[in-house]
Amino acid sequence: TCRSFPGYPIAVIHRSFFYNKSTTVQHAFFVVIGVILYVFNNGYDCIHAFISVLMAYITIRVVGGKPESVIAAHVFFLGYLLVGYWYAESEAYDITWTTPYCIMTLRFTGLIMDIYDGAHFEALRADQKKTAIKDPPGLLEVAAYGLFYTGTIGGPQFSLSKFRSYVNGDWLDEKGQPRQSSLMPSLGRFIGGCTFVVLNQWGAVWIPNTFFNSQEFFRMECSQQQLYYGTVINRDFAVAYSFLGNQR
Repeated sequence: TCRSFPGYPIAVIHRSFFYNKSTTVQHAFFVVIGVILYVFNNGYDCIHAFISVLMAYITIRVVGGKPESVIAAHVFFLGYLLVGYWYAESEAYDITWTTPYCIMTLRFTGLIMDIYDGAHFEALRADQKKTAIKDPPGLLEVAAYGLFYTGTIGGPQFSLSKFRSYVNGDWLDEKGQPRQSSLMPSLGRFIGGCTFVVLNQWGAVWIPNTFFNSQEFFRMECSQQQLYYGTVINRDFAVAYSFLGNQR
């Protein structure tokens, strides 16, 4: 929950002071906030996120739009993540720097694939053209996209084209003002998220993560194991649901 709740006051700050500023100012704001969130959550391990941003930019500049870029993205980001899992693994269910880095891996791999699509725009289907990127981002935009506070610590994923639409104010009216208040939609998601968090904490007492490595669980029938898996996996929706509210 400490990873999600800061998104609400940050969203208020952006809506109050930055939403109608230039893209450069907004990108700088997102980078500063993202760095603060990473340092707060991961300490010195935030360096991994910064390396990811730099490697994404280098890949885009050197081989962006070429088949080699897609291969390089999968090899570097996924390889880096797997090595991180190997070093950070333990007997318990840990939330370490690899958790948000998984989000970063998906985001930057998708970005580089969208840039590849942009270089082959005429051969794309109509749905692919919506996310294809013809004009590759610079370093500041890459960093802002990767560190964007609504989805850098716990998701969700979104394309660069959608991010650009948000920054460019496509959601504003003809006067450059929000089309409607986001208070009630955000409040509804916040209450829903808090409800899921309470249920998650209660469920963690009833079915702790260590249960799935116990002999009792291993002796169960496959159908019973699937029932337990289906129950516990819904815990992940708590953070995601509560965090989505600040995007309105």
